[in-house]
Amino acid sequence: MGNDAERNRRRRIGGLVLGAALAIIFGLLSGLINPLHLPGVPFYQPPFGVWGNLVLWLAMGLLVGLASTWSESGGKGLALGCLTGVLVVSLYQLWVMLQTPYLISTKIVAIIAIALPLAGALLPLILLFRSAIDRLYEDRDRPFWWPAKIWKIVVMLAAAVVIGLAFQYSPAALRMVQRMDDMLKTAQQATSAEALPAPLRGARVVDFMQHGMGAYELSWDRDEYNRYAIPRLSGHESTQAVVVVNFKNGWVLACLFPDPEGTPECRSFQNE
Repeated sequence: MGNDAERNRRRRIGGLVLGAALAIIFGLLSGLINPLHLPGVPFYQPPFGVWGNLVLWLAMGLLVGLASTWSESGGKGLALGCLTGVLVVSLYQLWVMLQTPYLISTKIVAIIAIALPLAGALLPLILLFRSAIDRLYEDRDRPFWWPAKIWKIVVMLAAAVVIGLAFQYSPAALRMVQRMDDMLKTAQQATSAEALPAPLRGARVVDFMQHGMGAYELSWDRDEYNRYAIPRLSGHESTQAVVVVNFKNGWVLACLFPDPEGTPECRSFQNE
């Protein structure tokens, strides 16, 4: 009985440590990769910013890691880990989507639609996670760094690095974000609507002088389905993208760039 309790304790601690390590690696890389490329540009990173999100990812990693290793049965651990992963990721996605100017019903439907594919995607990851922890505590006579014991852990840590780096914007996207930031800084120095940059004087932008003079954060979106309902330009299908500006006062500005150097078409929203 005592050996079982000790084995359970060690397995759960291993799940917590590995879950935390994966979360920290992913959270740091995904949150800092773009700000490091454009220092001084305020990137939009919902729901809590870089460091708040890192704490959130850490909590999620600890929770999923513990759930995956709680049961002595590998099958039960797999099921519990997947269920927990789907729940926490869905809640995170819902929170993020609540910050964007979509209809509430659209947000809820989108979360429901991704739940099953998300479970399918998490299944092999949780299986690898659990098997890595189980393997770590086998062959107790072997040292911790024995290759047969840790190769799965090394693979998972490397995967966290790759996935975190995948959040890096392309050079074209970074250029659009930089140009948007430059345009906003120019606009916020204007003393009249007539002095605003041309894209911010368009009919679809409602009173930038009133709503757009406060703090803001930027994000880039391919927006392939034209969620922001900005008329598309023919001939730019492969290069056009939207830079979204989230102001602290709840006002949202979306600007469609035909390409990194083109003149954007902008539209404003009042977030729900």
